[in-house]
Amino acid sequence: MAGLTLAAACDARPTATLLPADPVDRPDSVLRLATPAEQARFDEGDTLFEVTMREADGLGPKFLQRACASCHRDDGRGPAFVIKTSPSKRVSRRLPPAVYGRGYLEAIADEEIETLAMQAKGRRNGIGGRIHRVRYGAELNTDKRYHSYAPGTGSPALIGRFGVKARIATLDEFAADALQNDMGLTSPLRPHEPLGAGDDGKPGVDLSIDRVNALAEYTRLLEIPPRAVPNPRGTALFDSCHCSTCHVPRLKTRVDYPIKALAGIEAPVFTDLLLHDMGEAMSDGITEGEAGPREFRTTPLMGLRFYPAFLHDGRAASVTEAIRAHGAVGSEATISATSFEALPPDDQQQLVRYVESL
Repeated sequence: MAGLTLAAACDARPTATLLPADPVDRPDSVLRLATPAEQARFDEGDTLFEVTMREADGLGPKFLQRACASCHRDDGRGPAFVIKTSPSKRVSRRLPPAVYGRGYLEAIADEEIETLAMQAKGRRNGIGGRIHRVRYGAELNTDKRYHSYAPGTGSPALIGRFGVKARIATLDEFAADALQNDMGLTSPLRPHEPLGAGDDGKPGVDLSIDRVNALAEYTRLLEIPPRAVPNPRGTALFDSCHCSTCHVPRLKTRVDYPIKALAGIEAPVFTDLLLHDMGEAMSDGITEGEAGPREFRTTPLMGLRFYPAFLHDGRAASVTEAIRAHGAVGSEATISATSFEALPPDDQQQLVRYVESL
């Protein structure tokens, strides 16, 4: 995965340093540079994130948990998981994503992702990558400040950024989709009950658009967990094993992103937000939009040290297992797994410790 930073030496954009303001290492803090108004919106969304829903609120009848925070404990990944079944009756497990740092992902400039996709076409080491274009209707019913497309062009296609197959483009849609599919709660963005769920205890749409937007704003304003300055040797090994080709350490954000703290910075996201073919062994048998069963979006590694397990289905109990799983037959990341295996044991440990520190 060769080192890509996309940052010119003369570029004046600031870098998000993310060094701890205090000794508490936690993944559920507001952006360090949040304004008072943003802090207030964060607090409102934080409260809603913790609220326990009832059948009278429209919960279910099928649901994973009664509160957002139950699936995303401390805004991280888990403890619940989702079971997905493909048309061929293939069963796949998925861990819920972390929600911290999602505003950074939404803020990444389209041009950054498009440049990475263009560079992928020219590589000869087996590592590809392509954008998942998400198509909406003529009117996208979300806060349009947080995405861009040319108005009046009919059906806009936005760059997918969220979900294991990048099938969702905005955080409003991300929130509405989770409410619908994981809790059976409908909203103006997702007005229909999940397929096969039947009726619930509340007729009509369950939640207002304001409530969905408040939850989306909460995730936008969550900080990336601060990390210590990395060991230079670990950084070098991450590059030499081609990990940083897909897990790109930093990407530029839009200068006009509405949250000033996230606008025009080098965001330390460790992803290219592209789809990659990870081989048949990783396949979940599911097609989502334009993403096939073997294709997955590069997982952002920011805050990985809070993950309880690794890969989309949690099959890897350690970073070492996850790296080796990248070497499956047909995987674009075979070169990275092979390079890792060729390292001396001490260098393998250094690389693993580097990834574990993210």
